[in-house]
Amino acid sequence: DFRKHIGPHREEAELALATARLKLAKEEALGVKIPDRVTFKDFRSTYKPILETHRSPAWVATSLGHYDIMAERLGNKALRDIREKDVEDLVTWLVKERTVKPSTTNRYLSTLSSVMRAAMKRNLALSNPVVKGMRGKEEAKAVPWISAEDLARLYAAIPEDYRPVCVLGSETGMRRGELCGLPWTNVDLDEGIVYVTTATVQAGWKMEQGGPKSEAGH
Repeated sequence: DFRKHIGPHREEAELALATARLKLAKEEALGVKIPDRVTFKDFRSTYKPILETHRSPAWVATSLGHYDIMAERLGNKALRDIREKDVEDLVTWLVKERTVKPSTTNRYLSTLSSVMRAAMKRNLALSNPVVKGMRGKEEAKAVPWISAEDLARLYAAIPEDYRPVCVLGSETGMRRGELCGLPWTNVDLDEGIVYVTTATVQAGWKMEQGGPKSEAGH
């Protein structure tokens, strides 16, 4: 009964009923369910636990930082109404008003794309407005490297108790969490092989065991 939700005025109730019937008619004709109206700002409380299920605390903090800044432009806009033009205006605002570098702008777009994909899965948006070609060209930077002579001096300066793990990380490219989580059972000294199957990661104030960051870690 629309009057219970809208009030005693017949005209308002009839208008609400007509609007609901029109929405249902569109859904039936188009075969597409029209998304509910949830604003970008309000979706943050839904998006945060999505991130926390499969991302590190540092990643979550960075992504939510991007989210909060983008909310200054998109906050009151419904997810279903965000279009490519809105994304283009967001990029212009980030570059001109907040003096964000192209590489950082691309990180913002990655976060926004992730948000919109999550919204689509929950029927809160019909499409992802972050399209190919929006990301700016990032300046290629020279990869820093250390010479063999400098590396030898570095090894010599490391306390003896810590030297083996530092050498292992330097020579294999293993990540810090993979080094900290490496059990002796995964080290074959006779064959000179290390099997990377676990990693120690920080979750808040606790240290937890998990898998390598990527499949290549195996």
